[in-house]
Amino acid sequence: MRTKVNSKWHSAELPRLQTGRAFTLLELIVLLGMLLALGATLLPALARSKADSKLTACAANFRQWGASVNLYAQDQKGRLPRPYPDPAGGGMYVWDASTNLCNVMIPYGLTLPTWFCPVRPLEAEAAVNWARLNLQHPILSLQDIVAFFNHSFSAEIIMNHNWWVPRAQAQQLYPQDYSGKPPNLQPAFGRGSDPFLYGWPTRVDDRASAFVPFISDKCGSGQGSGFPISWTPVGTTVDCICNNTAHFFNGVLFGVNAAFVDGHVEARRPEKMRCVYSNGSTYWFY
Repeated sequence: MRTKVNSKWHSAELPRLQTGRAFTLLELIVLLGMLLALGATLLPALARSKADSKLTACAANFRQWGASVNLYAQDQKGRLPRPYPDPAGGGMYVWDASTNLCNVMIPYGLTLPTWFCPVRPLEAEAAVNWARLNLQHPILSLQDIVAFFNHSFSAEIIMNHNWWVPRAQAQQLYPQDYSGKPPNLQPAFGRGSDPFLYGWPTRVDDRASAFVPFISDKCGSGQGSGFPISWTPVGTTVDCICNNTAHFFNGVLFGVNAAFVDGHVEARRPEKMRCVYSNGSTYWFY
């Protein structure tokens, strides 16, 4: 049985459903203003969330470094990895290490991401671009990382981290344990800072292991290798830290992460950072 459609209702309703008042220009401007205001409110929060995720990934990388170094030490009677044989240049810069560091540490669980900081993606991009040009493929293995780090100098690697370990040829620049000596016998530079109180960690059971990191984010100030040659200012305060090092977001220094042999990782804000090593006109911080 066919149902008869009420044509009166049908014809009366259609016009009402199809008509409506259009937005005026003023209303569109107001709506656009509201959307822009909402975006201005949300964008900083989204940017901070993205920054936080990168900082968390960086901290996770350093926790892996801590675990790997401790595994290495178990096989080496408690000794931490050192840059022996010393780099040809003496390892005077804190991101210098011997060519065997990668090969020594790779078996202890260091993966590809741990060699780069997610906050500074240009360093990883440089490695990929070099590999494409010289290996005809992107970074695919840990051995590709070894090749990349070795390409600049035949007898040393340039890391993307600050590597706080003693160097034999630069020993006079790296402080010993001065904790038992009066302040007047401590070196003038960096006096009172942790490495000058405890020395640099060389074993897992050193007192320094809880106070002085063995690795931290690449961070420094100066005109040496690794800094833009035009970078200014140069000095020992955090205001001088080069913005292609450490953790910068939109030109603002957030700090660095530092890993300690005892297993903890510190997010060091600028107010906690300090310059702890100098080599001429170049300075390194954690």
